[in-house]
Amino acid sequence: MPTCAARPTTTDCPERNHASRQSGKLKSLRLFGMVRALQELTGLGDRGRLDFDDQLALLIERETADRTNAALEMRLKRARLRQAACFENLDLKATRGLDTSLIRDLFTCRWIGDNVQPWCLSSVIGVVEPAPRRVPEAQVA
Repeated sequence: MPTCAARPTTTDCPERNHASRQSGKLKSLRLFGMVRALQELTGLGDRGRLDFDDQLALLIERETADRTNAALEMRLKRARLRQAACFENLDLKATRGLDTSLIRDLFTCRWIGDNVQPWCLSSVIGVVEPAPRRVPEAQVA
């Protein structure tokens, strides 16, 4: 109900104004991934084709992806790696004596899903030895 007889001075769409208020609340909660996803959803013309659950899932997925990426960036920054290393840059020439198939298996991380005993690779002495097994705290007592 208007409190003044004068005509409104703003031309903002109520939906857009509502979205900006929601964005402000999300920012205060430090949900920046959701803010970006909400801005993208607001700009979509066919947003009505997505039901509420799909829109909410999109916002949650964006937030979790942003947090995961931020955590990875922070870990990489803290690691202070001297150079950016990746599997594609690994020199697998025969003169180095590396088992190419073993390296490729390690890269795919298939051994994690297969519950294979983890191994500690020691590049200093060139020996592969099993890692000490951790006993769950419940079994220690």
